[in-house]
Amino acid sequence: MPLGDSITWGLNVVGAYRTDLWQLMIADGLSVRMVGSQSSGPVQLGSKGHEGHGGWEIAQIDALVQGWLTDYRPDVVLLHIGTNDLLHHKERGAPERLGGLLDHITATLPDTDVYVATIDPLGNPAMNEKVRAFNAALAQAVQTRTATGAHLHLVDMNSALTRQDISADRIHPTAGGYSKMAERWYSALREAQMTRWEAEQPTYTVVESGRRMASKTASGNGKVGFLISPKSQLEFHLTVPTSGQYRLYVRAADGMPLPCSQRLVVNGGQTGVLHYSDLGFDRWTMTGTTVTLDAGPNVVRLEHDVCNAEIDSIDLMPMAALSRFAGRQIQTDSPPG
Repeated sequence: MPLGDSITWGLNVVGAYRTDLWQLMIADGLSVRMVGSQSSGPVQLGSKGHEGHGGWEIAQIDALVQGWLTDYRPDVVLLHIGTNDLLHHKERGAPERLGGLLDHITATLPDTDVYVATIDPLGNPAMNEKVRAFNAALAQAVQTRTATGAHLHLVDMNSALTRQDISADRIHPTAGGYSKMAERWYSALREAQMTRWEAEQPTYTVVESGRRMASKTASGNGKVGFLISPKSQLEFHLTVPTSGQYRLYVRAADGMPLPCSQRLVVNGGQTGVLHYSDLGFDRWTMTGTTVTLDAGPNVVRLEHDVCNAEIDSIDLMPMAALSRFAGRQIQTDSPPG
């Protein structure tokens, strides 16, 4: 159950973080249903339920949360709330209200794992002083309750975003910011770090017969497009701390009227073919596969196969993390290659 305010609902960016998060889980073969009395999201989001309520404060969520939990009985709750308390100048008592909300959630469903995110940075520097104070108190509220056995998990969402990931309204994340939120949620759920590399960054990518381009929907506000000629390719020069198997996630889009594919080449050897749905340019999908990397430098190359793909970014996660999900085995299918 995604639970919170408009940052969960997705003001300005329909689906918010939920779109990429759901795709990451599906890419790893998880059977996942997002639940809630609300429903919204783009075509890439196959499960659209949530409890994101625009403009709501902690107390408004608290007033109804026990009913929602009883109705849907989620195994996992993703909570991101408190921004509107600060924006409405109700910071006094906000940590205590948050603590009360946590108590009501854990009392209603004591076996449910509740992931509690620190709130995102805001575009107003003066407001961020309030954000920092609230997040510190939020962390203390979670720590106090986990010490007594509550199934709470703190997620440092604030550090996942920079000022460039906040939209012009100085409150809500950009489309790319929401993608970074999804990455941070999934890292918390898997208890392992995900590392992102942006396709447009010339410090570690090489583009042949393609073009680095600006994009308001991409996670770093840029992408590599026009990968349409038979010679086109995008090469990532990556360094990882340990050798072994990793899950590789490619955030890609396809604007042509047929599915696209690229050949995946790792350290000079082809390891498979990646397929992207034809949903339109800048409509990003997450495709997962397994790769074997060496400790230290590696070269991951995406080569033209069929059609015209554009790439936003890639993520890596150690393969060992796939055996964990909130302390329980719920993986129902083998990860797709």
